[in-house]
Amino acid sequence: PETLDDIQLYLNSINVEATHNNIQITPGTMMGIYAAMKLASRSEGKVVYAGPLYEPIHRHGKDTGNDIEFVDIHPTGLDTEQWKGCVNASTKMIAINNPSNPIGYVFDRKELELIRDLAVDYDLICFSDELYHPMIFDRSKNKHLALASIEGMSERSISLFGFSKAYG
Repeated sequence: PETLDDIQLYLNSINVEATHNNIQITPGTMMGIYAAMKLASRSEGKVVYAGPLYEPIHRHGKDTGNDIEFVDIHPTGLDTEQWKGCVNASTKMIAINNPSNPIGYVFDRKELELIRDLAVDYDLICFSDELYHPMIFDRSKNKHLALASIEGMSERSISLFGFSKAYG
């Protein structure tokens, strides 16, 4: 219970609504990615993933039977029209890394709200691997916002946080 209390306090401090009932501890982040992709595999359709490739999401996604469609992250940000063209009735999940591994891109509020709007429009669950958020070096330019902290996303987000990057 004390561990869950500490995790809840931490998540609440970054505006992620958390209780003991919606926290799941996994034996490492790879298991968390696998579990999210396994959940997605229960439905027909594709996982739309903000690339470039982060190998564990791709591998666990494919290993659990998911089709993955990559949407590029451009140096200037997400292409709204490209996202609107990729996320459709055949989408079952949106997946992101925030910050993105391997390029370190940090999603801004407007981009997370675009993902939220698409998730709401198509009734999707979103997976957000946020393991690298403690490693944002220039926080004056890049402020991390958890996807689950965006209004309307706490109930449709699977967020992955971890200790290895924060305390390693």
